[in-house]
Amino acid sequence: MTIEADGSRAALPSVRSANEIWTIGCSFTEGSTFINDADTYPAQLQELSVESRVRNFGVSAYGTTQTFLLLKRLIEQIPSAPSAVVYGFVDFHIPRTIAYPAWLKGLQEHSIFPVMLPGASLSATGVSIKRPSGYPFMSAAAHSSLLTLLVDSSLALESSRNEEHSLIITARLIQKMKDLVEGRGSKFLPVMLDSVNAPKAFYLKSFTAQGISLIDCVPPIPSPERKFVPTTFTPMRS
Repeated sequence: MTIEADGSRAALPSVRSANEIWTIGCSFTEGSTFINDADTYPAQLQELSVESRVRNFGVSAYGTTQTFLLLKRLIEQIPSAPSAVVYGFVDFHIPRTIAYPAWLKGLQEHSIFPVMLPGASLSATGVSIKRPSGYPFMSAAAHSSLLTLLVDSSLALESSRNEEHSLIITARLIQKMKDLVEGRGSKFLPVMLDSVNAPKAFYLKSFTAQGISLIDCVPPIPSPERKFVPTTFTPMRS
């Protein structure tokens, strides 16, 4: 995995151009470490966009909240606006967007350091970004089944309202992304990379109402019983 000086992953073949396309999202965009630089979907986009430089700003484990904050920082720090921003959206961004406890717990269990990430919630003005929070960091000596149960129950209760409105929260943040990007005179292109039927139907309807053009890359699945199963799959060259 080749990381450029600006923190983006190299989208080979490298093109130097003042006209840029930014890609943002999670590991589906960044590409996992076992995928070659030239095999990520931003790299494939680079092959098709020979007159533009594609910059891969995807970050593994990010949801819509974290991606929105990254996009805001990029727009503030990079003087020249891109011609387009492509957001690789996957429906498991939804629990990440609200910093759902089970997700934070999973991150913490794979880290020897405290993991703190921001989440979003509904507010009187639409949506607000909460201060970074995390699953309580406990040493091995402090672990017990009872303590874990109490912590999990408390966090689940605290996040129950956000979970109920998580689809709406995510849609509003994507609208804020669109406003940020179009405010710089650029095109905003959300790409649905994977989704089960219910979230996909919600966002197709919601984005149409918001005037957002969604690029649907999810293969049609006829069965309404399809359910999301966590996986390490990342879109790549076949």
